[in-house]
Amino acid sequence: MNCIQIMGRLTDDPKFEEKNDIKIARYILAINQGKDRTAIFIPCTAYGNNAEITNKYLSKGSLVAITGKLNSYIDKNDCHKLNVIINHQYFFGDASAKFPSSPEGYLNFEDIDESELPFQ
Repeated sequence: MNCIQIMGRLTDDPKFEEKNDIKIARYILAINQGKDRTAIFIPCTAYGNNAEITNKYLSKGSLVAITGKLNSYIDKNDCHKLNVIINHQYFFGDASAKFPSSPEGYLNFEDIDESELPFQ
């Protein structure tokens, strides 16, 4: 079975390209290894609709969880490389997202106009 699940932050904006009508997006995820705050860097590739969504919604610092399969290949210098081919992506916002909050760190719901809510 070849199945991988990882969660991390993009180290840079995704690189998007289209080759022979195939959409491809590539990015590197930084994965935290725990207490010592070291990270490992995992190259990831999305194809087709996943690539379009990646290009539209992800940027440097975005927090994303992915499922996919581990792929190995030999590059032009005869070096063995690993890459994750993405099946599904789950977005959790990005590092620069600004959310309204109180000084205690909770969302401030007092400013919501309840008359605009679709349910009452």
